[in-house]
Amino acid sequence: MRRLLDNHDGSVELEGELRLVCECRGKATDAAVRGVSLFAFVVATIVGVLALSGVAPRPVGLFALGWIAAASIARRWATRRRTEHGRFVLDFDRSTLHVEGSPLTRAIDDQLTVELSDADAPPDHARWLLLRRGPEVFRLARGTPEELQRVLYVLRRQGVRAPVG
Repeated sequence: MRRLLDNHDGSVELEGELRLVCECRGKATDAAVRGVSLFAFVVATIVGVLALSGVAPRPVGLFALGWIAAASIARRWATRRRTEHGRFVLDFDRSTLHVEGSPLTRAIDDQLTVELSDADAPPDHARWLLLRRGPEVFRLARGTPEELQRVLYVLRRQGVRAPVG
């Protein structure tokens, strides 16, 4: 096993020559958003009940509705982000992409492309290495273009459409 990239956002390891294991961390942000939104839901419910019962002024109920809307949007964002992060195994020998936690195995075929996020950012800024297959997006790794070169080389060598730089 050879480690191609390792930082606080995740790691990429090459097992043999035909298996790339990418782990992209993102659970801390997800847990924080879920905790704060749960708190907002509870407080908004209490304030809403107080406003409806007449104990609190009715305009305070509008603030509760705003909190519920903001918490719902935050939860939706965190759920979408959670599907982009995780552990992904690209098995080039079997031509499959396995997403840990998902019962489905995706094929590595012409639909699979890799791209760098924020391509117009300065060269020393970290970028996400995004794997796209149809509507699905997975974050494989994060680093400067220089740090991502080894991962991109392996992907290109295995026939995956990936940027050169």
